[in-house]
Amino acid sequence: MILDDKLDRLLARHEELAAMLAGSQLASKDIARFSKEYADLTPVVERVRELKRVRAEVEDLKAILADAARSEEHTSELQSHHDL
Repeated sequence: MILDDKLDRLLARHEELAAMLAGSQLASKDIARFSKEYADLTPVVERVRELKRVRAEVEDLKAILADAARSEEHTSELQSHHDL
């Protein structure tokens, strides 16, 4: 998905900035510029991570529902065979 690719690039940039700022080889003008970019991206990155967490939770819940439906179907089959 194109949106997911863009979100992943945004997360990667945030991590790249964190790594660059943790190093000590940046000029002071770069530190200020990268610090601002990092600070601007941080709230967005937090929301993207939350989105990814919620998406994963939805997928887990879908799997649980599918398992429950299969289990119910299996139970009904067993009951039908038992009634014969």
